[in-house]
Amino acid sequence: MKICMVASEAIPFCKVGGLADVVYSLSRKLAVNKKNVSIVLPYYKGTENVCDSPMKKEGSYSLTMAWRKLDFDVYSLIYRDIKYYFIRNDFYFLRDNPYGYNDDQERFAFFQNALLKFFDEKGLFFDIIHLHDWQAGMVPIIYREFYKKEKKNPKFIFTIHNAAFLGLVDRKDLYDYFNISEYFFDNGETRIYDKVSYFKTAITLADKVTTVSPNFAREMLSDDTSAIAHILRNRGNDFSGILNGIDTKEWNPSNDPFIYYNYTSENVMSQKQKNKVALCKEYGLDPNLPLFGLVSRLTTQKGVNLIMESLETLIKNKVNVVILGSGEEQIETQVKYFAEKYKDNVKALITYNNELSHKIIASSDFFLMPSKFEPCGITQMLSQRYGTLPLARSTGGLKDTIISYNGVNEKEANGILFDSFDPNSFLLASLLALNLYEKRRKFSRIVHNAMALNNSWTKSYQDYYSLYLELTK
Repeated sequence: MKICMVASEAIPFCKVGGLADVVYSLSRKLAVNKKNVSIVLPYYKGTENVCDSPMKKEGSYSLTMAWRKLDFDVYSLIYRDIKYYFIRNDFYFLRDNPYGYNDDQERFAFFQNALLKFFDEKGLFFDIIHLHDWQAGMVPIIYREFYKKEKKNPKFIFTIHNAAFLGLVDRKDLYDYFNISEYFFDNGETRIYDKVSYFKTAITLADKVTTVSPNFAREMLSDDTSAIAHILRNRGNDFSGILNGIDTKEWNPSNDPFIYYNYTSENVMSQKQKNKVALCKEYGLDPNLPLFGLVSRLTTQKGVNLIMESLETLIKNKVNVVILGSGEEQIETQVKYFAEKYKDNVKALITYNNELSHKIIASSDFFLMPSKFEPCGITQMLSQRYGTLPLARSTGGLKDTIISYNGVNEKEANGILFDSFDPNSFLLASLLALNLYEKRRKFSRIVHNAMALNNSWTKSYQDYYSLYLELTK
């Protein structure tokens, strides 16, 4: 069986969010199990400098998008038994960031057209083409209209990582970007909110649709305010939630090269304290206080505003907070303001740094994830692996992966959840965390519960591979 992942990001070449981790980790698990797996990505600025694997030029090609004649090159390399293909067009992709431009929909329309053109001219066939988020959502309709064979055709799986972005363009862009008749807007295959949606098209035409946790699947189906819910309900048993896993080799406190002191569940309480002392010394904080860590995009979706609105009360209760991330300008400004105002208790690092994210997760007592919505979430599972208790809102995959401490269930609990997306609910959960921190025996038991969890890709891989087998039998 030959499997191809189509995505806008994947480790190690481009990472903006959890999508990159999932595409790589699932592919790596397939490769470890001797499956033939490839990943197709845009050739972003700096791609050639990411790893030492030799890069090969596959060829030069051209395509038309309405009135445009566009040339592109395709490169490939093998990294950790995964074959990566890169679609290169410097006009669209030689930019400082992967996303955030006014022509993003056009850029990823070109990407999808180009990869199928390359497959066709190169004679590449995949049994499964696994599509990730809206940037790959039009592949099934392009394939159907221009590349479908009489007999052997791939099966398409579409995985929803972030339902907030639908890839919307005007109806005229069906032809302008894809050379496809507006008939497929009028018949409803591509239409939502009177726009063409890459996202909706994939849900409609893929052979199977998945999302990244069972609870998020239930939330999407039950959201009567969203037109997507109705479309997903129409897919019936072809839509399911499969929980993401984490890379347990990269994220392993027993041999993590980035953290100050390595540890296992046998010595976690003493060695985590040493990590906390080292981090606090580096950033001028008191290591005797409980430490709340946050590694996240600084956005409203991630609930950072709840933290900021509760921060003064938390400081009065004698805690330290370390924040690593970047995002919305208004929230960045607010974070920097509080870091300056409470410099003895709050450290803010407005950037992304992989090594430092490891250190913060290993050193913190609690990890903050008060998300407004969270399809799956990965960092709560990373923090659990490091014995750092997630303090999170009960939504999406957070609800699937955290058993909340309620004061008496220390034998089962592995974190703390709260329900309502408001500062008071977050603050009450934080005060419960501080109360637990003082009860060292209970706290230790819950830390050990968290570390005992198996959040590897093993089960998720098996679920996805079963889906592949179902489609190809």
